[in-house]
Amino acid sequence: MFWAITLFGLWVSLGPNAPVDLQYILWKFVPMYKYLRIPPRHLILVVFGLSGLIGLALQRVKKPLSLLIAFFISAEMILFARHFIALKPIPETRHDTELIGILKQDSQPYRVLTNFGAWIPPRDSFDFDAGMQYRIFNATGYDPSILRSYYEYIDLANGNAPGSSILAHDVQVPYLNIFSQATDFLNIKYMLVPRGYDLLYGVKTDRLVLLREDVKRDYRLYENKNVQPRFFIEGGTVTIEKYSPNEIVLSTDVPKGATLFSSEVFYPGWEGFIDGKKVDVIKANHAFRALFVPVGKHTVVFRYQPTIFWIGGIVSALTAMGCLVWLRRG
Repeated sequence: MFWAITLFGLWVSLGPNAPVDLQYILWKFVPMYKYLRIPPRHLILVVFGLSGLIGLALQRVKKPLSLLIAFFISAEMILFARHFIALKPIPETRHDTELIGILKQDSQPYRVLTNFGAWIPPRDSFDFDAGMQYRIFNATGYDPSILRSYYEYIDLANGNAPGSSILAHDVQVPYLNIFSQATDFLNIKYMLVPRGYDLLYGVKTDRLVLLREDVKRDYRLYENKNVQPRFFIEGGTVTIEKYSPNEIVLSTDVPKGATLFSSEVFYPGWEGFIDGKKVDVIKANHAFRALFVPVGKHTVVFRYQPTIFWIGGIVSALTAMGCLVWLRRG
């Protein structure tokens, strides 16, 4: 088995350099396989297989000699691997406190766009997923589980076909065209860009205003003056009363029935209520939540309560009860 794993991993890692391009065959016909992107990622299978083979080989050697061999292998691995180990402070100690203070100053929820790759220096000032720690909303991120509808929306906003950038950005939301009106719709008030890749610098516009520049940390922060609110309705007003991960409460006042739009991503499990009465939550603008609000003043609630949570809880409870019964009988 270990021989098979090692041979398979090595063969696929060679990609087009192998006698038969097995990696391309898998990429072409196996669902989801294309998200691996590059053949050398299969080298982890080679490492796993070789580790198993070495372990089996050491079992055939007498104990004193096997311990000696294991010692030399471990010492060689440490000496070799030390060149690939870099010690850095934890991300929180590298973050720019002044920048974070600017991003947290608003009373209403707005989003920031960190529009650069994961390897770019400004990430040390504000890490992609650091927003969760500081309660700052980020329109992008470095995550292997990006919602497909949102990913495709960004591609469409950039003028691409849905999913066209998947091979380049499968673990990161694609870079968004900062001149696109999608930045306004997505409630993006702040844009953090590297100085070396700044398409806004020197452009005369009242829409995007430079707020802060840090030469040492290599970033510029812009404010979007045309940013739209996170929830909006034509001809009426919307006020956010409560905003939490699983529940959003809004007050609306509309002169006539209209659709309440949002830049909140549509996802199964989100339910809508108007004055306590359940209503349908619809998908609008390709990927976002919306619902119809009748004339007058109303309290609108979005609440996340997916059925799968209840099913999972019941299954877990029954499993725990079954285990207790089995233990008592034993």
